[in-house]
Amino acid sequence: MNALSISLLAVLLLTLAGCGEKAADNKTEAVATEAVAPAKTEKQLSTEVKSEEKHAEWKQKAEAGDAKGQYLLGVMYAIGDGVPKDAAKAAEWQQKAAAQGNADAQYILGFMYGEGQGVAKDYVLAHMWANIAVTSATGSKEQKEFIKLRDSLAENMTAQQLAEAQELARKCTANKFKGC
Repeated sequence: MNALSISLLAVLLLTLAGCGEKAADNKTEAVATEAVAPAKTEKQLSTEVKSEEKHAEWKQKAEAGDAKGQYLLGVMYAIGDGVPKDAAKAAEWQQKAAAQGNADAQYILGFMYGEGQGVAKDYVLAHMWANIAVTSATGSKEQKEFIKLRDSLAENMTAQQLAEAQELARKCTANKFKGC
């Protein structure tokens, strides 16, 4: 992952950060979400990458099925860089990239499901995607952050939810991320 991708991920996480809810016997309580400090501010990042050609290139690659292009287009929609800010479209593009094994997109999907950003809040799917991201990112420097997300989600889940998420992750991985 290059520095630009890392910066985009950090900005995305700050954009999506907020408060979650903790599930416990059908009750909910607020849980603070830990955010990652970006290497650059959103304004600095936008100035650096804001070009019609770059956005058009990413969109063209995404529409052609390129996983990295789909991931980057999802980030663009999440932060409103070059396209209208749209969490649902961000989740849609992240889903497409995640289905091709993109660990960053899998991680972001886990985060989005955990926060209910662009998708319905669902701790089971959040944990499933975070767990898959951890496996997909084996040996990478990002893996530790992916583990933090997975583990923080697990703290908010019942044993039954956790078992369901782990089974879904196994099935999803076995099916090469299709139908997840």
